[in-house]
Amino acid sequence: MRRVAWLTSGFSPYRVPLWNALSDIIPTKIFLLSEQEKIRQWKRDDSALRVGLERIPGKQIYIRRLDWSLNVSYFSVQKKLSIYDPDALVIDGYESPGYWAGLHWARERKITSVMHSGSTNLSSVMMGVSLFDFVKTQFVKRFDAYYTYGKYAAEYLVGHGARESHIVIGQNLSDTSLTVTCDRISGRPSPSLLYVGQLIPRKGVLEMIQALDDLKDLPWHCTIVGSGPLQSQIESKIKSYGMESRVILAGSHGAVETALLYRQHDILVMPSLREVWGLVTNEALLSGLFVVGSNQAASCLELIQDGINGVLVDPTPVGIREGLRHALSTPLPKRTRVRETAAHITPEGEAGKLWRALQLAEDVCRQRER
Repeated sequence: MRRVAWLTSGFSPYRVPLWNALSDIIPTKIFLLSEQEKIRQWKRDDSALRVGLERIPGKQIYIRRLDWSLNVSYFSVQKKLSIYDPDALVIDGYESPGYWAGLHWARERKITSVMHSGSTNLSSVMMGVSLFDFVKTQFVKRFDAYYTYGKYAAEYLVGHGARESHIVIGQNLSDTSLTVTCDRISGRPSPSLLYVGQLIPRKGVLEMIQALDDLKDLPWHCTIVGSGPLQSQIESKIKSYGMESRVILAGSHGAVETALLYRQHDILVMPSLREVWGLVTNEALLSGLFVVGSNQAASCLELIQDGINGVLVDPTPVGIREGLRHALSTPLPKRTRVRETAAHITPEGEAGKLWRALQLAEDVCRQRER
C-alpha cells in the first residue's frame, strides 16, 4: 500500500489528530466535499496539519428536517481521486453523492475501500424506511472493510450488509491536545453545570432547562455554551423560571476557550434526544467532569461507567432532573479518576485500528480478485 485518500464531508478540527496520526503510518491526503458543513462554525488552522488537504468543487445542500448536509460533486470526486492515484480509499459516510462517486471509482479500479462510520440505530432518522434501508445496504456491503467508532455503529453496519469479521471497532476521538490536564481552575462557583453544543431541538436543551427548574432546592450554577435557533426560546424559559442569576448563556466559544470552561465546571449535562456520537462527552471526561448523559447518545452509552464517571439518563425533563439530583447530592469522584476512564482513547491508538482496517480491506480485495 503506497498512499491513502480519505473522502470526508468537510473540515472538522477534531479529526486532525487522527488524520495526522494515520499519516505517520502511511502517506495520506484528505479530500473535502465542502469547506465545512453549513451548520458548523469551526475555524481551520492549517499549521496543525501534517496531511495534504484538498477541497473538491461541488454544491452543498442542507436538509434541515433531516439534519443532513448533502454534497453534490460526483464527477469532480472521481477526477480528483484519479489525479492523486491512491491504492486505498477511506470514505466517511453514505449520504452524499460524492461518497457514492468515490466508492464507484474504487470498485472500478479494484482499489481497497474502507468505510469510516459512526451511525447507529439511535441516530438514524430514516431507520425503518424500506427504500432508504435498501439503498444504504447496497452501498454499505460493497466496502472491503469498516472502521467504526463504537460497538453500536458496528451493529448498525452489520444490519445493513457488512460482514462482522470485516469490521474494526474503534472509538470516536476528540482533539486530545486541548485536554491534557483535568485540574479544576477558578472561574465558576461550585457546583457548576456545563452544557456545550448547538441550541437546536434534538440537543435537548429545553428539556434540560425544564429539569433545572425542578432543582431550585439544590445549589448549582449552569453555563450554556453554544448558539442556534432556539436561543430566544431558551432565554424566555430561563426568565419565566426565574433562573437568570443561575443560568448563563455564554454564546459560542472557540476550542481553546471551551477547553478552559470544562476545567471551570464540575458536571457536564449531555441531554441529546438523538446523537450520532457526541464528542463533548470525550472532552468532558478528559477534563475530569462527571457526565449526566443521554442514553440516546452513543458516546454516553460507550463511555459512561455508572457512578464512576457519570450517570446515564433518559433525555426527558424527569430523567435529566433525577440524574442531576443524584450528581448534585452525592460526592463527585476525583477528576483524575474520571479522566482515566477516557485517557485510553488516543490518536495513535485509533490510527492503528484504522490501519488494521486498511490492511484487512487489502486482504479482502486481494482474495476477491483471485
